[in-house]
Amino acid sequence: MITLKGFAVKEFLQGYLTCDSARINSSLPTPMALCTLKGRVLVNGWALELADGVGLIVHKTLAEEVIKFLKPYAMFAKCTLHPADTAINVTSCEDPERNFLPGWAIADEQTVTAEQEDVSLLLSEVMAELGMVFINKTLSQKFLPQMLDLHVHGAVDFDKGCYLGQEIVARAQFRGAVKKQLAHFQWDGQAPAIGETWQDPTGVKGDVLYVGAAPTAQETSSDNASGCGLWVTRKTENDAD
Repeated sequence: MITLKGFAVKEFLQGYLTCDSARINSSLPTPMALCTLKGRVLVNGWALELADGVGLIVHKTLAEEVIKFLKPYAMFAKCTLHPADTAINVTSCEDPERNFLPGWAIADEQTVTAEQEDVSLLLSEVMAELGMVFINKTLSQKFLPQMLDLHVHGAVDFDKGCYLGQEIVARAQFRGAVKKQLAHFQWDGQAPAIGETWQDPTGVKGDVLYVGAAPTAQETSSDNASGCGLWVTRKTENDAD
């Protein structure tokens, strides 16, 4: 989590995040993304109101990139950015008013102990099943938000004011210029790598975002291994916008 502190932090973020920063609250994490001037997603995740500012929950491989990207702008707004070196503490929760994923919420206590189980793989599987993406450094700055279905999951507000990359994102949306889409795929044999442009047996190509783990390491190393994944692939004539 990156914490932004200072006067009018939400107003500052309104000019950079794809979500409406007025929606950011202390109970339900708000899906968001930060784009480059070219409208490509630098990072996505969730925003959460804290007692001393606003926290941006991003992939650990992109935390330094986000700070480096926002720091020049934040200085003019008299905001400061503070990284955290520890993982986010999450907890099972059935309260939809707190869930950032079905059954999961950000824990009130953020101290992570050595005894706690790492549920990162489980959360990745939940997100993949729901068609949700949490990009890392390998995937950063490659896709429009719509290619990742971020607008479907509430991370993009097309009615808010301007933000970095907004003109390109909005033009692509309203002119129907988004020619690629997020989709599930199946793989057999050797699992594709995240970030790889992969082709399935039918000749369809896509950029791999997530690869489901094979059931066992033995199956992974065999020719009979198989699994599922998420990729960004070109829309076909039968795909509705």
